[in-house]
Amino acid sequence: MILDLDNTKAYHLYMFLDKDENPLYIGISKNLTTRIEQQHFISKSGNLSKECIQETYKILYHQATSSDDMKIKERYLINKLNPKYNDKMNNRNEFNYSISVEWQEYEFNKEELLKRRENNEYKSHSKFRNYSYDFQNQKVLKLSTDKTIRTFGTCLFRTEEYYPNIEFPMRSGGYNRGDDFHFIKINNELYVFSREIFNFYDFEYPDLESSIGTIQDIKKLTEEYGLDSFVIVSCKEKKGIFDGGGDFHKLPNEVLFMKYEVLKKTGFLDKKWEELLEKAFIDFKKPHYSWLIGRCYTKEERLYAEKIYNEWEKKFLQRFKKVDNVIYI
Repeated sequence: MILDLDNTKAYHLYMFLDKDENPLYIGISKNLTTRIEQQHFISKSGNLSKECIQETYKILYHQATSSDDMKIKERYLINKLNPKYNDKMNNRNEFNYSISVEWQEYEFNKEELLKRRENNEYKSHSKFRNYSYDFQNQKVLKLSTDKTIRTFGTCLFRTEEYYPNIEFPMRSGGYNRGDDFHFIKINNELYVFSREIFNFYDFEYPDLESSIGTIQDIKKLTEEYGLDSFVIVSCKEKKGIFDGGGDFHKLPNEVLFMKYEVLKKTGFLDKKWEELLEKAFIDFKKPHYSWLIGRCYTKEERLYAEKIYNEWEKKFLQRFKKVDNVIYI
């Protein structure tokens, strides 16, 4: 049964199932089609993870009689069926009664919805200035300013305490903090420079010089990974493109960027970092340089992190004692 959007404004309960018909997620909505297709599948800022969407094989729905009927059935089914992605809503309560729910199958084109989801990625990059570049005839993309390079800082000091709900896996090279991600948009594609790029070159081409600014074998790289997979970016500003960021401090003003999609396929960037960056792209409201985590947290989570930090800072400052204009720790 294919639903008409105008006819789905009612009290609905819906359930996502995997290919073995195991429950993945149960939710409620007054506008079923918008909720499932626009908010869950197409939007990357929805409350469901990409893994849940990709695992979804079948969707069932049920029309309730009222708002209370809808909410009671949702709570009952979450506790009874224990869906994989409703874990936070499942309080493991037991019921001494049963509720009968008649399900109907919701027809959807998963492939088309996922395609629209990917297309939305480029809309979320709308704050990035787009540069045109001729890979056949140009050798260098010359910038007049570095402010069009979007930098996400990753200074993650005391992460376990400030961000208990976020996992920070090791980055390529054995570190999980201290090195930034630098992005630029060229021909409507994202290109990146980060620690993972260094390790990619060392792994694939150990004979090349380690400095990205002096790579000589870009022809070999483009032949293997595609002509548009790499681009040399230079900047007129004397300080160089990067003015900070751990190991990338004071790099030359000419460096080699890699297409972000190509980097992801190499496996050098952990999937968890990809998820954090995707959230940062969507929540792009601040100036060009901003901490990555500041864009990935909700308002409540940011306030909690600030509270923890302020408490630590207060304790730290109390350790200092001033005696005869000399500070001791």
